[in-house]
Amino acid sequence: MSLMEIGQTLKKERKRQQLSLEDVYATTKIGMDILRAIEEADLNQMPHLVYARGFIRNYSNFLGLSGEDMVQAFDEAMEVEAVQATHRHRGAGTRKSADEKAGKKSGNKAPVGLVLLLVLVLAGLVYYFFLSPPAEQPRKESPAITKNASSEQEQEQAEMGPSEEANASSGERAAGTNRSAATASGVSDEGESEEEIGESSQSGQNGTSLARSEAEQEVEANRSTQEDNATARPASHELRIAASEACWINVDVEEGVRDFYLEPGQERTVQFRGTGSFILGNAGGVTLYLDGEEYSVQAESGEVREITLP
Repeated sequence: MSLMEIGQTLKKERKRQQLSLEDVYATTKIGMDILRAIEEADLNQMPHLVYARGFIRNYSNFLGLSGEDMVQAFDEAMEVEAVQATHRHRGAGTRKSADEKAGKKSGNKAPVGLVLLLVLVLAGLVYYFFLSPPAEQPRKESPAITKNASSEQEQEQAEMGPSEEANASSGERAAGTNRSAATASGVSDEGESEEEIGESSQSGQNGTSLARSEAEQEVEANRSTQEDNATARPASHELRIAASEACWINVDVEEGVRDFYLEPGQERTVQFRGTGSFILGNAGGVTLYLDGEEYSVQAESGEVREITLP
């Protein structure tokens, strides 16, 4: 059987018994992601080969099928998959070399396009410097026009009578008198404007102090709200798992559910708030440290244990 046939056989038998993945997980303690990967023959989501064989054996026995037969079929399917992967790798290398040869052949046409581009650039330069029509230059105004304008102004001034000049001078004197009067009135009104400015500045200071007190009250209210939220949130914990033997671990905390594997000598730290549920596939092969202190599990090697912390 192929991997897909193995998965379909297990899935068909599970549905025939009207069981869900949650029902299988509740008894076998195999993560639902792993069960789904086995049924769908998804190698990317399956665990290491050693753990996958054990999960398939337990899953088959739970459904009443022969676990040894299913494991043997799984081993044969993995051998076939390895051979096919090797062929695919060789085929990819052959296609790559063929593509490189085709690229070299097509690369010979590149110099022809480059030569055509250079010819077009040279043709444009020749047209711009030698064949394009000269630009029109701006016309200069004749100095005679300026001279005529100045002579007309002198003639108008000469024609003005003495009476017109007197009227112009009297108008200038009247304008000066008006400016002095405006200055005097401005000085007289200055005292009143200073009083108004003082009153407005005092009211502005009162408004500023009121706005500052309201801002301080708002900051104090926000601080108290943050303190209440910090008190209401559950405490955070840190669990360090050190493996002396290979172990599969399922973590169910507030942030979500996930699986991971530890080889001998590896460690993993899990941070969580409130309480968390942990399933140890080999509880006797790991040592737990909760918030820096060792947490005793008291289990034997190979024993599956589910614990709730803290």
